[in-house]
Amino acid sequence: MKWYSLRRFGGGPAMHRAHVRAVQDHRRLRVWKKAVGLAVSVRGVVARYPVRGYSELKAQTVSAAESIIFTIVEGCGASSQREFARFLEMAIKSSKDLEGQLELAAVYEILPARRWEALTTETVDTRRMLVGLRKKVLATPDRHPDPSRSISHAQQTTANSQTAIARRSNLPSRAVDQPTPPSTPSPDRSPSRAAPASTPPTPPQ
Repeated sequence: MKWYSLRRFGGGPAMHRAHVRAVQDHRRLRVWKKAVGLAVSVRGVVARYPVRGYSELKAQTVSAAESIIFTIVEGCGASSQREFARFLEMAIKSSKDLEGQLELAAVYEILPARRWEALTTETVDTRRMLVGLRKKVLATPDRHPDPSRSISHAQQTTANSQTAIARRSNLPSRAVDQPTPPSTPSPDRSPSRAAPASTPPTPPQ
């Protein structure tokens, strides 16, 4: 399969290199390119099957070949390496399913022996690449964020929020962090006592 046929999918010579760390982009995986070529070959061969009597085998064979591609692409969106490895294991099982269906078509004599051998070899090669990629994925640890950086970021975000609130209130930033101290009562200034009123003299009797 030539590269120009994959240009519209974003492919190119860079797809020859498999980057396990960048599993999010399925176009970087060599096994994806291999699976696409296998599916195209399988569909071309199945189209030559007899028109009647083998419709179910046709559909299952094409579905198994395309399932390898879809499972790889879906696995690239996994949230962890272990989950991605689980999707790759499913793709490996789909390749075994495809191999069995091609063999059955050869037994029915609707698939020429030379084409059966060529497709079987291509299917086995695809499965070997899937097995190798799965081992690399399981051996690659997941990247977790640094917790200290997350805490520092949270503290900085809180400080920025407090500063913004203080500016909106036209108050200094410390007024948001610290409560307003209670007012100190002024010293007691007792008013001067008034002199007692003089008692008027008692008039003589």
